[in-house]
Amino acid sequence: MAENQKVVVTRRRKLTGMWLIPVVACLIGVWMTIAHYRTLGPEIYIEFATADGLEAGKTKIKSLSVAVGTVEEIHLKDDLKGVVVKVQLDRKAASLLREDTQLWVVRPRITSAGVSGLSTLLSGAYIELAPGVGKIESSKTKFIGLEEVPVTPLSAPGLHFKLLSDNPASVSVGDPLIFHGYEVGQVEKTILDPVSKKIVIYCFIKKPFNSLVTSNTRFWNSSGFSLKATPAGFKLHAGSLGSILRGGIAFGLPKNTNPGDAVDNNEEFHLYRDEDSINKITYKYFAEYLLYFESSVRGLEAGAPVLYRGVRMGTVMKVSFDNYADVVAASINEGERGLSIPVLVRFEPGRWFGEDTAESLSIFKDNIAKNVADGARASIATGNLLTGSRVVTVDFIDDAEPATMEKSGEFMTIPTVSAGLEDVERKISEILNKINQMPLNQVMNDTSVMINKLTSAIETADKTVLDLHTMLGSKDAQQLPNSINTTLNELKEVLEGLSPESSLYNELSNSIEQLNETLHNIESVTHTMDTKPSSLIFSKPKPQDIQPEVPKQ
Repeated sequence: MAENQKVVVTRRRKLTGMWLIPVVACLIGVWMTIAHYRTLGPEIYIEFATADGLEAGKTKIKSLSVAVGTVEEIHLKDDLKGVVVKVQLDRKAASLLREDTQLWVVRPRITSAGVSGLSTLLSGAYIELAPGVGKIESSKTKFIGLEEVPVTPLSAPGLHFKLLSDNPASVSVGDPLIFHGYEVGQVEKTILDPVSKKIVIYCFIKKPFNSLVTSNTRFWNSSGFSLKATPAGFKLHAGSLGSILRGGIAFGLPKNTNPGDAVDNNEEFHLYRDEDSINKITYKYFAEYLLYFESSVRGLEAGAPVLYRGVRMGTVMKVSFDNYADVVAASINEGERGLSIPVLVRFEPGRWFGEDTAESLSIFKDNIAKNVADGARASIATGNLLTGSRVVTVDFIDDAEPATMEKSGEFMTIPTVSAGLEDVERKISEILNKINQMPLNQVMNDTSVMINKLTSAIETADKTVLDLHTMLGSKDAQQLPNSINTTLNELKEVLEGLSPESSLYNELSNSIEQLNETLHNIESVTHTMDTKPSSLIFSKPKPQDIQPEVPKQ
């Protein structure tokens, strides 16, 4: 080998086991990242009025108490009228997003239906996701959160319907729907419709009780209790204790009404004020008349009954000068002293004839004109002395002045008579006439004789009482009780001496036995004297004489 030749030595790098650790860690990290993103579901944005109880990175979103996502971000809306909550859902929760999915914040709440959300006092608030029943919309990302907790889930089997009311009284969310005292549903929501100006009450009845609601079903408010003054007296309406405390809506069928047909979801019904209202019949054919009263009509209100001898035949519709300006002007121009009060009444022939038809209405109109000519008049009477309510009565008046029905505006009028002081004077006059026809002189004479006899009897009774008082007050009468007591004591001693155990009783028994024996002997002597009187002279019987014997031949 040449001297100037050099040997070149090179080192070769070798991989050691230490380098495997970061490589494996990186691979695991990548795998975990991929696995995490593979488990992630869609991101959704929920709008709420406030973020009370919500916290980014901590608050969970749950469905049936199972966590299906987490709140990632919370920020204000651009118009500052609420907040937007960004939620990251799990991959398996994508099918929960539907076109009618509902979301709301679960936090402690106190409502008329009770207390809810107490479990969040320790765990904190969370967002509840309730999947709807509509078509799956996994691509839908924006939702409007509910401020109130839904009373019933959309997937619950049953019937959803609406009630329309002018005055919902104490009806509120969570109030029960009651059928014959049993709770079968509840009120879900109440809103005010700005167009119809009615309260819309959304209700739900769970299955199988939804079949109880038909086309002829009537709903009424059974909340609390009500006290109503009527011409018949006071009427008290009260529901169950639960409905008094919580409120509620009852339903059923009116009297003598068939159930009708089945109904679908979102059907509309009217909410009546009370149970009596559902049984009120609305008559299609009726006739309205005007009544003019010169006396006071205080106590007569719209809705009061119109009666014929106690039987209802109509209703008072209005007690007012409204729409009768021409009548007022005519009365002023004619210089009348005071104005007659117009009362509009409605006669319903269906109450009389049992059939609400045009034919019954025509018959009624013919009869009312004939009856007025025969003396039928309208008047105001007291319906109830306690409440002061008044009613309109129609009846025939004896010796009524002739009158006919006249036209007043668009209505016919019925003649009236005063039911005030003039009616009282007429009745007093009738009573006085009957008194004058009575035989008062004979009655007075008979009464005088009876009074004299009664006076004599009273005087005799007084004298008898006085004599008795004098006798009882004498010294002998006062000593009489002591004498009676002494005699009774002596009699007691005598009776004690005659008891079977006393010596007197034994001696008396012996004496009686000796007496019986003596009497027996006397009886024997008497018998001997009767049969043999000579026994008193001859102590012994005389021997018989000797008879000579006849010699034998």
